[in-house]
Amino acid sequence: MKNALGGVIGALAGSITLVLLLGATPPTYPSPFDQISYLLSGARLLLDTVPGFTSVGTVVPYVLSWLLIGVIASIFSTRGWNTVRTLLWSSLVSGLLVVISEALLNDFWNSPSRNLDLVVLFGQMATFSMIALLTAYPLTLIKEMALRKSEDPIPDRVETTCECGAVFRSNPLICSECGRILREKSTDPA
Repeated sequence: MKNALGGVIGALAGSITLVLLLGATPPTYPSPFDQISYLLSGARLLLDTVPGFTSVGTVVPYVLSWLLIGVIASIFSTRGWNTVRTLLWSSLVSGLLVVISEALLNDFWNSPSRNLDLVVLFGQMATFSMIALLTAYPLTLIKEMALRKSEDPIPDRVETTCECGAVFRSNPLICSECGRILREKSTDPA
């Protein structure tokens, strides 16, 4: 669930950021979709990543948008395939926004190549979303190292002594010699 949430937030933030950085004017969508015109047009712009990377004037906004998506994905994921899954969610959401935009602006559903166009669209978005791994993966490593340092160190040895003198090389709840309660049962699953 965290991956899906990270993907949704990443896709929305990346789409809006790209429109704002490019200074693009969204097309006119019918009401009530005009309320989310920045999202819809931003997703369409994310689909144009290859031409955006090859143009000197637009390469920085495209790179920054995808890197922002990676930063957001790193917040909601852990290192490894979990990060990739979050970015795939981001590509799915962006692809759905593109489909909605195309359906509102063009005669998309009546196109004879509609099914192939959908496969290509989602394939492109999944491929482009891997650009965000440039920031997502290192940030998840940093996050993991920071969390690991904050954990309690593993003790050299575990030894519990009861009032009756019994010594245990563990951390029992009850003394097996006299029956005293040595510690309260923890509700923590860890």
